[in-house]
Formats: sequence, structure tokens, C-alpha cells
Amino acid sequence: MGQCKYADECVKLCLVKSFCVPLLTYCIGAIDASDQQVKDLAVCWNDSFRRIFGYKRYESVKVLQLYCGELPFDLMYDFIKWKFLTSFSDVPIRFHVFYELNRHKVDSYILNYDHFKCSRSVIANYFSNFIANRK
Repeated sequence: MGQCKYADECVKLCLVKSFCVPLLTYCIGAIDASDQQVKDLAVCWNDSFRRIFGYKRYESVKVLQLYCGELPFDLMYDFIKWKFLTSFSDVPIRFHVFYELNRHKVDSYILNYDHFKCSRSVIANYFSNFIANRK
């Protein structure tokens, strides 16, 4: 982003979404990441917003992410993990074993994000309600 110093913030955000998000989320659904690992990746995601929009390190970018229509990384991780764990209809049986081992994660997503309707919009609504209730 050093070469696009005078570019619009929306353009910079689009570049980050196009190039950095795929790198941060590659195969993350298949990995059983610890809370600390997800937090470390979330820091990278948040720092990109801070750099683009000129926020200080101690300032929260959660509301900015909401207004930009982006999910915080922990919710993005939940969505990607949910898609991975629920996409076992056409795969060999060995992957079903993995699914059963991670059934507790699926159950926690169902509790957090309104039953089986876990989609990006459901998670985005969950996030916007979270922000609204903080005020």
C-alpha cells in the first residue's frame, strides 16, 4: 500500500480484501485454530483498517468495519469454519469422521448464530446488534 499513498480509502480497502484476506483465510476452515491464533489474525485484519483510515493502534476499528460492511476477523473465521464443517454432503466418509469430531463447534455456531441459517448476513446482523448493544 506504500505505492498508493494518494488513493481513495475504498480503493485501498478493496485491494486489501482482494489480496490479503485470501492469504489470511486460506484453508482456515480446515484448521482447528486456537483462540490466540484467531486473535493474532484478527490483529492483522484490524491493523489493515488502522493503516488505511489513519487510526491509532489503541483505537477500535469495529464500528468502522461495520460501516464498511466488513466482518471482524473472529466472525469471519466463524463463518468460514461453519461453511467448511457443513459442506460434507459430497465428500468421502473419512471427512465425515472429521465432521463428527468437530460437532461441538457446529453446535456452538448454531447456538450463536440462529440455528441452521448461518450465513454472512446472519453473522453481520449479529455483529451490528453487538455494536448497537455496546452503546
